[in-house]
Amino acid sequence: MIQDGLAEDDARHMIDMREENFGFLDTMKGYQEKLKAAGFAHILCPYIYDFHGVFVVYL
Repeated sequence: MIQDGLAEDDARHMIDMREENFGFLDTMKGYQEKLKAAGFAHILCPYIYDFHGVFVVYL
């Protein structure tokens, strides 16, 4: 980020925010477990790219 012209303080702030929130981010498996706990019986994830995914869920 700094190499692309972002001020060092701004880059540090963005990284600090990520580190503070990292524990709250779900993994694909963790999100599937939350959906099961919410009562969904059928959970599909037909598309995954990097850390993005599309979930299709139904009872």
